[in-house]
Amino acid sequence: MAHASSNILGPKNVYIIGAQSSGKTTLTSALETYFDNKSDLTWKAVIVRKPHILREVARQVLQDHESTGQDVSGSKLRALELQTFILEAQHKIENAAKSSWFISDRSGVDAIVYGKCFAGESGVEKLLNTTAWKVLNTTAWKVLNTTAWKELEKTLRDSLIIVCEPVLTWLKEDGLRLMPKDPLARTELVFIIHRKFCDFLDDAKFQYTILPDTQHELNDRVSFVIEEWEKIGRAPTG
Repeated sequence: MAHASSNILGPKNVYIIGAQSSGKTTLTSALETYFDNKSDLTWKAVIVRKPHILREVARQVLQDHESTGQDVSGSKLRALELQTFILEAQHKIENAAKSSWFISDRSGVDAIVYGKCFAGESGVEKLLNTTAWKVLNTTAWKVLNTTAWKELEKTLRDSLIIVCEPVLTWLKEDGLRLMPKDPLARTELVFIIHRKFCDFLDDAKFQYTILPDTQHELNDRVSFVIEEWEKIGRAPTG
């Protein structure tokens, strides 16, 4: 069989996104193990390479800038600044992975959603005008009717987006997460963020799939994503 050398012809990228403490990083690591243990990986009858795994950038950005979740929730200016750094870091790792397909723990959408929550709508407008977001997001460049943009939009919109619902028993504070100490406030916050993810994706007309919070077992969560991914691979083209 032929070997896929272009991500446009190869497997769809996978984004694992959602509010904090919804199991995104654990799921991404489990997907990495799944593909590491799988031989003769194929996509539409073509042998393909194993995916690049794009790690979460937000935690490293916060550490690099000596910040915590409290900095994000306590200052709109600081929240916007940090989300811009996070967006740029996501842009950088996606650019580095362009030669193949990838599974990403988070996306550029995350910076926008958290900006909306903690920097306000006006702050997010500044973020939406950054070069990094214009590359990562399909809504900011719709006015550009160019071949380059159409190809970029197609690549982004062809990705599989998995939105993980928050799992209440997994909510915790570790100094870097944006978690109120009060349990009720904590629950309210994560579901507000989850709704903002879905609202933003709906408004931008992204296709996405929700991984329900009733799927607790890691093997079941991996199977859920793989089934959605393989479903795309089985879909007829043209």
